[in-house]
Amino acid sequence: MRERMKGAKRIAAGIMTATLAGGLLAGCGKQAAPETKMTGAAQAAQTTAQVTTAAPTTAATTKPQVKHVSVSESAPEKEGATGTKKKVTFAEVKDDLIKDFNEEQDKFLNMTYRGDYRGEANVYDKNGLVSVFAWGGCLVQNEEACYAYGVNIDTDEQRIVQDEELLKKYGVDTDCFYKTVATDCLDHIHIEKLIKGEEVNDEMIEVSEIRANIDSYATMLKEGKDVIYVYTDGEHLYAAYFVGAVIGQMKLSSHMGIGLEVEPVTVKII
Repeated sequence: MRERMKGAKRIAAGIMTATLAGGLLAGCGKQAAPETKMTGAAQAAQTTAQVTTAAPTTAATTKPQVKHVSVSESAPEKEGATGTKKKVTFAEVKDDLIKDFNEEQDKFLNMTYRGDYRGEANVYDKNGLVSVFAWGGCLVQNEEACYAYGVNIDTDEQRIVQDEELLKKYGVDTDCFYKTVATDCLDHIHIEKLIKGEEVNDEMIEVSEIRANIDSYATMLKEGKDVIYVYTDGEHLYAAYFVGAVIGQMKLSSHMGIGLEVEPVTVKII
């Protein structure tokens, strides 16, 4: 569920040590045996027996997990540009799984831009799942440019995790998912009417009317192209999208993008 014009769609490394200590266990709930006096030699012999019969102390150490994804930051190279560039890097992940992601990220990071660079990199890397959604925005030839790229990877099986699989994992109904995204999208439109189609002279429709018929528009979104990024932070599931792309799948538009938020927006699904 991601838009192809922008590309493909957090593990704390540590060691857990368990120590198994052996020794004499005190009897719980049992009556203590009568105390008997021992000679010094007998006491010494008993002490020696206790030491030699105690189970040896061992340490079982689990293998540290590999950090599969990280984010680095750097200042933009172009003179006069401000902000911080963020680059997502993968480790020990098959190249073909991150090929599309890397291509789109490099396309954005390497372009000649100016003005203020902004963006985010949301990464989750734990329990055999890498989930990433990143985006960046800047001015390119005096025009706003925003790119987004995301991917979900099962690092144990080295395969792409499809969005439908994540929805099922979190118990999210598919129809409910698309309705949530479609409804949220309308909250990021700052004009009263949209174009029913792509041409400037096409019929207009009130945003309030779209909202009143959101189920039918959600169906159009479900049956359209992949324009939604699904990702997780391990606790919650999120959907990120560009407003223009989502309304485009609902056969709607705004002349020159007027009234539409340019940066990608995110809605928490669950």
